[in-house]
Parts: sequence; structure tokens; C-alpha cells
Amino acid sequence: MIQIKFTKFGAHSAFGGFAPGDTMRAPDALARHLVEEAQVAEYVQPKAPAPAPQPAEAPAPAPTPTPRKVRSK
Repeated sequence: MIQIKFTKFGAHSAFGGFAPGDTMRAPDALARHLVEEAQVAEYVQPKAPAPAPQPAEAPAPAPTPTPRKVRSK
């Protein structure tokens, strides 16, 4: 099955009427016919998959406290 987008008005006995902007998932042979022979549609490019989320970096460790000097009295 291939997704196509219609560019012209028309009708087909199997799926009825269509208008510019309508989309349809069609069998390969039918899609090829509508795009290449009848020239009433164009192939819809699938959207590129969203990039995989990068794992969040671990937060930097908390700085170790500096020991305070104790003053003698």
C-alpha cells in the first residue's frame, strides 16, 4: 500500500470521487496508475522519523565540601 495525494478532481469506480488535496492509501498498481498514467495524483513522501531522543546526561556530581579549618583559641 502506498499513500498518494490527489492533484485534480475526478472519480473512480472502486473508491468514488476525489478532489485536490485528498489522500488515499492504495495498492501499488492502482497508485502507480493514478500517478504515472492518469496523472491525477502524486506520491506522498513519508515523513522522516523523528530522531531518537538522546539519553539525558547524568547530572554532574555535587562538589565535595571543603573541610573548614578549626582555629585554636
